Amino acid sequence: ASSNEDPKMLIEKGLLRQDLFYRLHVISFYIPPLRERKEDIPVLIEHFLNHFNKKLNKKIIGIKEDALTLLVNYQWPGNVRELRSVIENIANFTDNSLISTDDIPDYIKSLANTLNYQKYYMEVPENIQSLKEMVETFEKNLIICTLQKVNGNLSKASRILKIPKQTLHNKIKKYNIKKKIDFS
Repeated sequence: ASSNEDPKMLIEKGLLRQDLFYRLHVISFYIPPLRERKEDIPVLIEHFLNHFNKKLNKKIIGIKEDALTLLVNYQWPGNVRELRSVIENIANFTDNSLISTDDIPDYIKSLANTLNYQKYYMEVPENIQSLKEMVETFEKNLIICTLQKVNGNLSKASRILKIPKQTLHNKIKKYNIKKKIDFS
């Protein structure tokens, strides 16, 4: 048996019976989430490729460096199961012998467009009180990261963010970003 939640907390909340927990708790160990053990990702990808090559009669021999970087930098909220699913999806649809960035699902590639995604992924700053303020902070960070990525080019930034250039300009003004940012 396994759980994504702390069993002792589940017992306290009344969601897990204590007697069942003690029957299952003969041997217990903690496995950190995949985002905390990035070094496992290339090994797991190789394992899943071997598995799906056999299962789907494919001949995928590896993954290109830029595609691997995308997968390693992704946060994997679904852990190893999500990685397995992504590799199975790729194996089903690619005819290439090497996985490229074109094979990576769009939702993973779109997250890579924000340079410091890890910095604010699920981060809840202590000084923010309301959802509105949290959304504004996220929006401001996303704009700053995108502008840094494109060296301040508003046209490119608006295309990446998929908003009109005038809207981006208004948000830069609203958050007073232009004076604070260093594009070098």
